[in-house]
Amino acid sequence: MLDVCRRYFTVPFAVCAAAFGAPALDLANDAEAIRDVLVARADSVASFSGAYVTTHIVEGSDPFKVWREMQFSGPDVYWHSEWTYVNGDQRALTVAELNGVITSLDVRRYDDKPAPPPSGQIGRSRWPYPVGTILEPRHLIGYTLGRPLADALDEGELVVRTEGDYTVLTVLIRHNHYRLDCHLDDEYRLIRIEGGLIPKQSLAEKVIRERGVGLLDLFRPKQIREFSDYVVINGIDFPLRLKRTTLRIDKALKSAWIEELESGKIDETEFALRKYSRGGAEERAIQTIEMDPETVCLNPILSDEDFRILFPEGTLVVDMLVDTWFVVGKNMGAATSELADIVRHSVAELEPVEVAAAPLPSSVALAEEKTSAPLTVVRETTRTGKVLVYSALVVAAIAIVLLASARRSRS
Repeated sequence: MLDVCRRYFTVPFAVCAAAFGAPALDLANDAEAIRDVLVARADSVASFSGAYVTTHIVEGSDPFKVWREMQFSGPDVYWHSEWTYVNGDQRALTVAELNGVITSLDVRRYDDKPAPPPSGQIGRSRWPYPVGTILEPRHLIGYTLGRPLADALDEGELVVRTEGDYTVLTVLIRHNHYRLDCHLDDEYRLIRIEGGLIPKQSLAEKVIRERGVGLLDLFRPKQIREFSDYVVINGIDFPLRLKRTTLRIDKALKSAWIEELESGKIDETEFALRKYSRGGAEERAIQTIEMDPETVCLNPILSDEDFRILFPEGTLVVDMLVDTWFVVGKNMGAATSELADIVRHSVAELEPVEVAAAPLPSSVALAEEKTSAPLTVVRETTRTGKVLVYSALVVAAIAIVLLASARRSRS
């Protein structure tokens, strides 16, 4: 079996850290100037490598930990995660994105039944998150709403104010009905980001007019991120710890509000005032990310080889780039007949090409092929309409394989 756990040789984080603080800034509550500082700091982290632990507190169950090893360089990302569910089932997931192509390797282990063979995919259209949205190093530099903070700052309306010891930069993203409150200390470092919902503009204007509240009073935080343990690396302020708390309205309280609205006890503006305020919030989940200063390094020298996945022998790999599949170390006939029938049907319209045993022509994955029999490889073709159909067929095929394996284990 090929080793999928990556080992990186980078300069230790502690060696890189400087023993001096960043120079004092005085931006006079200039929203555009504060925005430029936040964007410049995030852009200064071009690449990242390190190991860390994320602790998840999941509603209705005991906490469990996820060990993750990750690195990224610009848009390319590689991470390896291992976690254990409450019932003892274990899973390891390795994911890489290189040049816009996502590759994944999924290995599962069960306490009470045989483990299925590893599965891999090349050309996924979205990230295979194990438990909701996982915290990543990019979140430490302000990654939010599934994209860099700079993008949100560019498209939102900026409002700056002072709140206690902090400068608060509010970003109103009206087309998404979303708002970000960035709390900054006296050195304009991110200390806290609150993200949440705001009413659509017509409703907001009505509530403001009838209830006499201000625009910034209409805000329901759904997520709070707190940054701490800052150090300076090459002049860049960088937090070693991030805590993310997900909030929601208390279910019983929300039901009571709806009953009052339906019975006529309160009107639409009163309901909106309650819905878009901070009252009645409860914690749904807490996640933390803690960086190990002995193993973490900013801006290491990375190459494409650092973002490749080696599939272990026996892995069933679906390659969406060439609309085919293979088993590492075996030929296509080694899979179940149900899967073979589905895959052959899905590629029936394409012209097959016979090739000698070798890695498939994927730009991301490296597969060690040990079979002497030829593999049937399908030429890359126009994928606009076909990949969506093939993707659904492949997902169904993998489900059939797992079901067949479970039936055999029970028998």
